Amino acid sequence: MKAIAILLVGPHNHNQIKKYFPLSFVFIMLSLSACSEHNNRDFVITDCGKDTTIIMRDLIGQYAVRLVSLKVSGNINEPATLLLEENVGKIGTFSSVIHFNLEKGKVNLQGKQEIYAQDYRIVYLHSNASKGQLKVRLQLLNPSGDTLADK
Repeated sequence: MKAIAILLVGPHNHNQIKKYFPLSFVFIMLSLSACSEHNNRDFVITDCGKDTTIIMRDLIGQYAVRLVSLKVSGNINEPATLLLEENVGKIGTFSSVIHFNLEKGKVNLQGKQEIYAQDYRIVYLHSNASKGQLKVRLQLLNPSGDTLADK
């Protein structure tokens, strides 16, 4: 949106537009790239023997998105838990949105859910797990369930 505004309020004669178009085009491409990176968030939990919390503020930003996908893959040596929680208004008060019980061994799970808040956290609770590695991907989805980066 910012790049479009620059084009609309920029120079008005054709020679100036030709002069500034390449710069504006580069700016638009960088803006679109930044938007797609915002839609996917990747994390790796390498110390599976320790509880881990990943905090995400202003997750949906200016988007009208209300659907999220959480994927977890990898392996662990004992069962554990992974949660996506949303801040329900009071500072420090969270409610579970997606809850995974991770089984011992290979892990490959995905969940989708509607979201309503701005601030979220991913919580890994190791229980008795001490070894392994987990890849976690959080994606914002459009109402039909497709990733925003794909559209």
